[in-house]
Amino acid sequence: MNRREFVVRSSKVGLLAATFPLLKAAGAEISRYTPLPPGPNVDRFKHAQSRLLSLYGVSPKSRFVIPKSPSLPAHMLEAGDGPPVLLFHGGGLSASSWAQLLASLQSGFHTYSPDMPGCGLTYRIDYRGMPYRKSAEGFVGEVMDALQLNSAVLIGNSLGGYSALAFALSHPERVKKLVLLGEPAGSQPRSGWLKIVTDPSFKAGPHTTIQETRDIWSHQVSAHIDRVKQEMLDADNAQSNIAGYDKSWNSTFEEIVAEKNFEFSYGLRSELPGLRPPTLFVWGDRDFFGPPSEGLAMAKLAPRAKCEVLEDTGHAVFIDQPERTAQLVREFLMSKS
Repeated sequence: MNRREFVVRSSKVGLLAATFPLLKAAGAEISRYTPLPPGPNVDRFKHAQSRLLSLYGVSPKSRFVIPKSPSLPAHMLEAGDGPPVLLFHGGGLSASSWAQLLASLQSGFHTYSPDMPGCGLTYRIDYRGMPYRKSAEGFVGEVMDALQLNSAVLIGNSLGGYSALAFALSHPERVKKLVLLGEPAGSQPRSGWLKIVTDPSFKAGPHTTIQETRDIWSHQVSAHIDRVKQEMLDADNAQSNIAGYDKSWNSTFEEIVAEKNFEFSYGLRSELPGLRPPTLFVWGDRDFFGPPSEGLAMAKLAPRAKCEVLEDTGHAVFIDQPERTAQLVREFLMSKS
């Protein structure tokens, strides 16, 4: 990645962030959306992201778009040329976590990978009081609008998978195909995922050590930590230490838990018979957040869906089994179905 271009394109965020203390000092009402706070951890993340992308031979443009609701810059990585593909990463990660899959897709597809709200170089967010499904769908749609895309392929993992699935159900005319890599967040009954997200260890703190990041990946994300490159862990750790990340992350689950009737991806099952876009689930048999039986059941409900189960694979199938995942995704995107 061209570091000079990266820094120049980041200047818009820096200018907006600089106004935040002035607004606060003036007693102005602070929105639930706030600019990315500047600081050394932002620079640390940029360097770590560049190293990760370079490791896999990905040279994306770093750019910002302005979704309508926050009217603040959302960062994304853009690479390749061809039909548009949007990739929405899992909760707590960033766009650069797609590095291995981007390395495959940048040949033949025009990929856009946004940092989700509260993550990476995108604005910070307080989800409390914001109906989560509406917020998740809104971000997907507003990013597409900002990119002037009438329709595209959507790929998502975990929270990003939930966002993509919810959007595809509500706006099928805008989704060419849908790919869900790893469990879309909350695919088991509420009692199951509620136990996970209310565990004290699931809460983010203001500072995360590299060992804590490694432990999270080992326990929740990957079936084998030795499959995860140090550059991936460094980038994830750096972005989790950017100011405001912890509050954004924690507010996500405070809102989800507060919505008593919210059933996450499991609650979308009644709508799956009406899921129009062709859909591919790729599920690891060792996914921490839900067994592949959940994915097989969801695929059975949707008329144009199928589920591939990968052995000895965790939540991040695109990292545990990068070659097989890339093969499945490319074959599905290039198929006539």
